[in-house]
Amino acid sequence: MNNRTTNHEEAGTDLSQRVEAFYRTRSERTGQGEAFARWLARIRGDLAETAQYGARPAFILHALVCTREGRLRRPTDEVKTLQRLTLRQRALLLGGLRLLRKLGESWLASLLEPMGSERARTFLGQVSQLEYLLTGGVEESPGWQVASRGRLRPRARQRAVTACILCLLEELKGHPKPRAAVTVLLEKSGLLKTSRGGAAGMAFVAKRAARAQAVAKDRGEPIGFIVSMLKESFANLREFLVPAPGIPVTASIWAKHGQTWRTTGALFREAFHGHCEVRGIAGDAEALEQFERGLAGIRRREGIAGVKRLFKILSGQPMGTRLTPCRSSGS
Repeated sequence: MNNRTTNHEEAGTDLSQRVEAFYRTRSERTGQGEAFARWLARIRGDLAETAQYGARPAFILHALVCTREGRLRRPTDEVKTLQRLTLRQRALLLGGLRLLRKLGESWLASLLEPMGSERARTFLGQVSQLEYLLTGGVEESPGWQVASRGRLRPRARQRAVTACILCLLEELKGHPKPRAAVTVLLEKSGLLKTSRGGAAGMAFVAKRAARAQAVAKDRGEPIGFIVSMLKESFANLREFLVPAPGIPVTASIWAKHGQTWRTTGALFREAFHGHCEVRGIAGDAEALEQFERGLAGIRRREGIAGVKRLFKILSGQPMGTRLTPCRSSGS
């Protein structure tokens, strides 16, 4: 049996250690260092084992931390003025605010003359803010936070668990018993009810995954959105912990890529750097591949003229200038 460690495995191990250290430091800052250490000790062996089946322990740890530490923050739980209201008082106040919003700007403007429209618009803005304070809140996790104007319910917590299940099953698709492995990780992380251990836990995982599979890739659905955020926040964390090396300005690839897109290497490089700056991403090989995929789509739709227009925009050239190849001083 070949026990050699590949470069890929070494890189994965290094990233796992960095992600673990990142969350350990974070937990220590919040006074939860010992609790985090105890939890990590329970799952460390299971995390390490997942690497044998092509999974990324670093991503699994990230998904579990985000799900375990996710919480709902509501103004009604934190603002003392709102806490003093009874449930009936909140309901009456909310009903009144919604009635004002339903009556609308024109109705209010007729009562608030002079400058009725402006005053009504300002007033309705305040009504919306009060309605948010009574019903909205923030879904928060270590990886992201999203404000919600709709009523936040405990179901949001269950959606997060379902999204975590989908991500872990996808990550552990090479495992001989992926459902069992996911169940163990969830159970040791406190994400399964005590009555859902063992076979009951595997049945729960299978049922949740089957029910949500259709929306797993739909960002417009709550579960699909959380799945995408788990993946994107991990990519951001990985970039922060292990930045990919950028492409040197002097690299010979610029001329080659410029020829492919019928422009100079210098202009291609400037357009690529503009693309990265607009999106706030590093100018590495992955970004270059993404940039060229976008160029290919523009060429299919608009031809090479569309590509050249984009080069002008991204490189900061005035749209009225003529695109000409650079000449050396000796020509």
